[in-house]
Parts: sequence; C-alpha cells; structure tokens
Amino acid sequence: LIIIIFVMNIINNTSKDQLKHEFDKSRVLIEDYLEMQKHETKHVGDVILKTIEDDPIISSTLKNNDRDALFKRFKPLYDSIFKNNKISHLSFIKPNKEVLLRVHKPDHYGDVLDRSTILEAKKTGKVTEGIESGPDGLLTYRVVEPYYNNGELLGYIEIGKDLPHILDEAKEFLNMDFNLYLYNKAFDVNLVSNTLKKLQHIFVY
Repeated sequence: LIIIIFVMNIINNTSKDQLKHEFDKSRVLIEDYLEMQKHETKHVGDVILKTIEDDPIISSTLKNNDRDALFKRFKPLYDSIFKNNKISHLSFIKPNKEVLLRVHKPDHYGDVLDRSTILEAKKTGKVTEGIESGPDGLLTYRVVEPYYNNGELLGYIEIGKDLPHILDEAKEFLNMDFNLYLYNKAFDVNLVSNTLKKLQHIFVY
C-alpha cells in the first residue's frame, strides 16, 4: 500500500473548502501521473524484452549459463536504456530462480529469488509486474518475463525502474513536492527502512 502526502504553499486566508479542493486535485494529479509512469515503464520494458528475445545469442547463452557472453552482449543495451529511460535493472535468471546475471551489478549473482513477481511468472508462465524490494532494500517497479525456446523454459528476463527515479520524474513534471509513505506490512520493514534512510521523501509507517 502506498500513500502519497504532498505539501502546497497556501496563503493564510485559504478556506477549508478551498484547501480540500486543492488537496484532492493535487492528489488525483499525482496518482494519475504515477499510474501513467507505471504503464510507460511497462511499455518500455515490453520493447526491451522483445529486443532481447529476438537476439540470436539469447537461447544459447541462457542454456549454457554463459554469464560473460550475456554481459558483453547486453551491457551496451543496459547503458542505453538507463541513460534514456532510467531503467535501472536488467537481470537474467535461471529456471530454478537463481540469478545468473545482474547486468547492473555483474558481481552480484547466485542468489535464489523469492519475490512475488518471479514466483508468479514461474507459476503462470506469463509476464508479471509489481513494486518490490531487492537485496539492497531499494523499491523497484519490476517486469519479469519467462523465456522459452521450443517449449523449453530457459530462464527469466527481468527489467526494473527504481521508485526514486519515478518519483523524481513525477515531481519535475508536476512541479510539486510530495512524500511517499509505505505501509510496513507490505514490505520487509527492516530491509527497506535501512535503505530509505539514505533517501528523501520516502518513509515507512
């Protein structure tokens, strides 16, 4: 559950009705923009995933767990999508949910994922999405797609965009400041809180 609290400069004689009207209007603007950002990120993610799926080496590198070849091939793509779209995560995951390669953090691999997106993708065999925390506790909007070749599951491809990037874009576009409050039962509080101490405008309650 995500709650948005924003701050507006209101002159002293603003009536309660006027304040409520401005509050409601701004809340709707923020919620609509964040929803638009989510759909935009999903669309960009779909294009990226299709590009990777169509690459002639993807099947062999996943099947052979060739981390070095994957990194060499897709690091330029990652650099481009981070620069142009702030897509901060690109990962290749084995069928058993073990991380084969994080292109954004190539030295961190081998852990087995148990996030809802990967579990749902494994269960349904379909693309899944959601906002989840990673090993560093940073909240990220993720899109996970199972990759099949001739009916054989060779692994999963995951892209993600960190929530702070989405919020910064929202604040700039709307010319509005606001805070994000996260309901603590929806996340690993200890993990997320430690990371959020380093960030502004995002809190756990």
